[in-house]
Amino acid sequence: MVELQRNLETLNRNGIRAFAISPDSQAVLRKFAQKYEITYPLLSDEGSHVIRAFGILNTNIPEDHEWYGVPYPGVYAVGRDGRVFDKSFIANHRIRESVNDLLQGSFRVADLERGEAQVVTTPHLAARAYFASPTIRKGQLTTLTVDISLADGLHIYGRPLPEGHIPVELTLDENEALSLSQVVYPEPEGVEVEALGERLPAYTGRLAIRAQCLGGSRDGEGNIQVAARLRYQACDDRECFLPETLTFILPLHFLPHDWELIT
Repeated sequence: MVELQRNLETLNRNGIRAFAISPDSQAVLRKFAQKYEITYPLLSDEGSHVIRAFGILNTNIPEDHEWYGVPYPGVYAVGRDGRVFDKSFIANHRIRESVNDLLQGSFRVADLERGEAQVVTTPHLAARAYFASPTIRKGQLTTLTVDISLADGLHIYGRPLPEGHIPVELTLDENEALSLSQVVYPEPEGVEVEALGERLPAYTGRLAIRAQCLGGSRDGEGNIQVAARLRYQACDDRECFLPETLTFILPLHFLPHDWELIT
């Protein structure tokens, strides 16, 4: 809720209206809004009637527990026609999606402050890496994107591959402030490798690899450096070159944990 407020100007500028729904009473929500200076509508759903109708009630909480009625944390993206065109839900109440990720992924908003980008160029490709947001906090998800542009006539391999071939791989160095949750590689095309007489999954031209990262534990606010590594082997239709690993040193600003249960 607090991060939505922090990004409210960007939302409004792009014609996006923010609402939050909670099983708490109007009085509790009013107190929360005053404490955190929330100016967008907070909707009270006492009895969790709307939450149940949408099928997002957290049934893992026993009915006799004081938190019963709480929904799974998530977001619905609704178009002007009233239709839901995207949604995102996370079972863990301690994890939150970045608003920047939501704006870029669901609403395709381009005029956002992203993390500082680093570009690495080799004879085989140019790669640009950046985080969706310049900040991260404990329990928050953010997306690391690596845009790759391959030189003409070259390809790099996808998955699955026969033994002996090296697929492109994105990793993060171990860091207490940020961990790698999931990497999404685009669907590879099939490339005929004449020297081997077989067709293998590969990428040519341009591609984007996106990694979902999770803010970890860190003492206090401050700047951090995250090392991301891209391993690949470039090939043409006759031969493969030596495998390479590119390193991107990307800055992030770690923020203190700022959300709490309302009740």
